[in-house]
Order: sequence, then C-alpha cells, then structure tokens
Amino acid sequence: MSVTTFEAETENLTEQEKHYIATVIKVLRQITEPRKSQEVCELIQLHIWNDLEDSVRFTPVRLRKYVNHIRLNGLLPVIATSEGYFVSYNREVIEKQIKSLNERASSIRKCADGLTKFIGP
Repeated sequence: MSVTTFEAETENLTEQEKHYIATVIKVLRQITEPRKSQEVCELIQLHIWNDLEDSVRFTPVRLRKYVNHIRLNGLLPVIATSEGYFVSYNREVIEKQIKSLNERASSIRKCADGLTKFIGP
C-alpha cells in the first residue's frame, strides 16, 4: 500500500529490493542497541556493495521502506526510537513500540481532521 504524496517511500518493495531482504534482516538482527539510520544504511551498504550499481545507494528512505515491509510481515521486531533503529525481542520494548506507533497514527489522524476544516466536512 502506498501513501499519497509519499509513494516512493511507501510503495511495495520492488523485485530488486526483495532480492536484498535477507541481507537487510541479517544486518538488522545484529543491531541490538539504537543506531542512527545513516549508520544502519552504511552497514547494509557494506553487505550489498558488490551487487549494486554505483548509482544505487542504500538510503534512510529505503531503510524505512524495508523496516515497514519487515514489520508488516512480522519478520523481525524492529524498534525505532529518536535514538535510532534496533532489534529487540523484549516484550516491554515491543509493547512500547506498538504504543508509539498507535500514538503517531492518532496524531496524524488529528492533523488530517484539522486540515479538513479548511475544505469542509
């Protein structure tokens, strides 16, 4: 499912991107303490460097796309905080992440409702 005005960031993984899902998961599994997205991207890039064309880079936008896919499919408990990404199987940590995601979804809904006032119901 893609999100309007964020199609590139939210569209499904391409066939080429699916080819790297196992590598992305392998790298993420090793990250048990928060790491900033750029650092995670650099770690992934090191693992797939030989396969990618010079013009293709593993970016934070692409990382978010993979994390979304991984979470949607229940492949790995990837946690994202203001301090970075990491993997945790700790129930409390996962519950906190779920709460954070629900709070962000609620906040986005409220923003959409506020903008609706400018165009009517």
